Amino acid sequence: PQNSMIVFVGVPNPSSSELSKTLTFKNGTNFSFKLNVSIGKVYIDTMCKEVGSPLNIRCDSNDIKHLATYTNNFYHVSKNGVTFIFAHFPEDDTLRLSQIRLDLKLENVSPNENRMPPHLFGELVKTKKGVELLKQSNYIKFFIDELKKDDTSVLKKRAILWCLGHIGLSKKGTAFLIEEKVIPLLVNMAEESEFLSLRGTCLYVLNLIANTVEGSQELEKCSWIGFRNGGNMKICLPKSLKQFFHIKNLTKDMAKG
Repeated sequence: PQNSMIVFVGVPNPSSSELSKTLTFKNGTNFSFKLNVSIGKVYIDTMCKEVGSPLNIRCDSNDIKHLATYTNNFYHVSKNGVTFIFAHFPEDDTLRLSQIRLDLKLENVSPNENRMPPHLFGELVKTKKGVELLKQSNYIKFFIDELKKDDTSVLKKRAILWCLGHIGLSKKGTAFLIEEKVIPLLVNMAEESEFLSLRGTCLYVLNLIANTVEGSQELEKCSWIGFRNGGNMKICLPKSLKQFFHIKNLTKDMAKG
């Protein structure tokens, strides 16, 4: 959203007489409502961030007395991004909870901006010493061997692919991948792998690598073209989409992917 906020409004079901009785009470009597927010089984706060336990937002009779604003026969109580709205009926001085408004504030992220959590190897290759350390470790050669093996699990291969993608996000990292001839291997996996999950992961990883000039040039040699998506990120796709979507053995992918 333009103002980085999503507004949810909850209204009681008007057809439920029992619920209506529960939400209606005499003005001045003691009452208490508690609200917590979850997405599925995950609890979140009003900043839309995951929390370990329910964040209970309470509204009670004291809030009506001390925090509420009164407009057009409605009491508004705002607490922690949640507004409890009570309808007031002057004829018998009763209140009814008529609406709950929840304002979820989103992190200010500009359109098309992608943020990824840092990776150890991705951070290492940003420095010359880090690249030297990674070369000495022989991890990349080990990763390449594992990707080429048929008995390496799909899950392990995907973890390796993401690691290589993080390395390719920087100029020094991309140069290292080119030196180790990793990019043609990734392109081959993206176009030939019998497992669609690996093809998809390779597509993501190659798009990360395409965001450096050197990576983009290397991908062009492999008949993959890149273009800007309107923001800071570059997208790359194979010139031959027919090859990319060709599946030799769909049964095998469904059985193990």
